[in-house]
Amino acid sequence: MSVWNRKSGELAASSSRDFERLALPLLRVFWPDLIHPRGLSGLDRAGIDLVEWSDSGHFPVVVQCKGLYEEELLVSKQLPQIRKSITSFLNSEFSCETYVLLHNRTGEDRDAHSAILSDL
Repeated sequence: MSVWNRKSGELAASSSRDFERLALPLLRVFWPDLIHPRGLSGLDRAGIDLVEWSDSGHFPVVVQCKGLYEEELLVSKQLPQIRKSITSFLNSEFSCETYVLLHNRTGEDRDAHSAILSDL
């Protein structure tokens, strides 16, 4: 089994904080300074799971991770929890240059995909 297949399977099978921890080293390929803040902190409540830190509160990169597990596909019934995270960030005191929404479901449901892009 290739490294990609193993990692892909681990990500698909994980949820919540486990998904965030598994995604972090992979995302550091693109953003080496990403950190994983403490859960239930002010950042977590603001829809921030991983972040490239800045003391100003205007971050270079913010990542919202959605380790979903109820369905294999990203489906419309998962949209409320995704929208809640996006809205939490938009209503927070924080801002960013790049906002990444990372989920572990497949994207065949184009209606759900389009709805998320519209929210972003």
